[in-house]
Amino acid sequence: MKSSLIIFLFSINSLNTFSQWEIVTPYPQLNDLNTVFFSDINNGWAAGSSGTILHTNNAGTNWAIQNSTTTETLYSIDFINSNTGWCVGSLGQVLKTVNGGNDWNLIDTLPMGDFVYGVDFFDQNNGWAAEFFGKICHTTDGGENWVVQLYEQMYWLWSISFPNQTHGWAVGLNTASQEGIIINTTDGGANWGVQYNLYQRPFYFVQFIDANDGWVVGSYGTILHTTNGGINWSAQASGSANNLYSVNFVDLNIGWACGMNGKILHTTNGGNLWEEQVSGTDKFIFSILFTDSNNGWAVGQEGIMLHTTNGGVTDVVNEEPNIISFELNQNYPNPFNPSTTISWQLPIAGDVTLKIFNTLGEEITTLVNDEYQDAGAHSSLFIVNSSLPSGIYFYQLKAGELISTKKMILLK
Repeated sequence: MKSSLIIFLFSINSLNTFSQWEIVTPYPQLNDLNTVFFSDINNGWAAGSSGTILHTNNAGTNWAIQNSTTTETLYSIDFINSNTGWCVGSLGQVLKTVNGGNDWNLIDTLPMGDFVYGVDFFDQNNGWAAEFFGKICHTTDGGENWVVQLYEQMYWLWSISFPNQTHGWAVGLNTASQEGIIINTTDGGANWGVQYNLYQRPFYFVQFIDANDGWVVGSYGTILHTTNGGINWSAQASGSANNLYSVNFVDLNIGWACGMNGKILHTTNGGNLWEEQVSGTDKFIFSILFTDSNNGWAVGQEGIMLHTTNGGVTDVVNEEPNIISFELNQNYPNPFNPSTTISWQLPIAGDVTLKIFNTLGEEITTLVNDEYQDAGAHSSLFIVNSSLPSGIYFYQLKAGELISTKKMILLK
């Protein structure tokens, strides 16, 4: 069930921006694309739910579906050249190719656990993978064998970055303290320690371009930056309250971040100033990757793919009437376990209630209880009670007289 309120806002002599991000979704479908990677300007891959892997060898002019050999959700992909790469996902699965993805081989002996959200290889032998439930694993033979370097059950880990063989970082959430955490190692993963934490701010992605300079993005528009290997972290003003899921810098100055509701941010001075770009979509964008300061790709919800050849810079023209709607978005991830983000958009301020129900119509929990919220984008994190069984559930948003309900799937 879905209700929609459309409000027309007219302005005189105002301006509208036309996106230089082009929607180029090669295979319109409902499979999310969670990750994108280019080894050079021509060769790229995108991967996501239902084992989807797409590949281009001509800078995106054409994309082909590759046989991943799995139907599980894939979360992260990494290549060291145009031939050798790895892709990780649900059930602890790690896939490897040595011929650009013409053949993907499933490695099924990993001690990785359930959801492998991040993978980063330094060379053809040395790689690290981060598993959601607090595990970091390491390989020294290209993925044939893996060892657990860290296992902290209280951690949820979403991303990992190794700019060299010794220095690495992973980010996520400490469920015991409800603090977003940044952990790091300086000895190749033999020892890990907490560098930084922030209350009720899960961190979703980390990128280091060398042993000193790195960025972290997370919930509620959080962006953190370090220039000394994480000894000190400084918060950068994103200008957004939307969750940010990915960040990518091509050098010390030029970078992008992306997240909920089509949000793409851009900086040309290392993040001292972030400016919003017009993506042309309101779908969640989960991953962003640039091969240089002009050519970039972003992928996300329901298989959307965006491309720019000018860094995402926008043109400005006279504005037509703007339309703002009441909208309840599909939760992400979906299916999910043990948590998922529910987001919505309000055209006007008002009291909001968000509840979870089972298929019998019985209320499971209330996430937002008659809370006054301003117009704009909002979100809430649903963390599953351990006793809640797998199955179909519904989440319902009420804002005044407006009601919208959507289905989600808990998969344990």
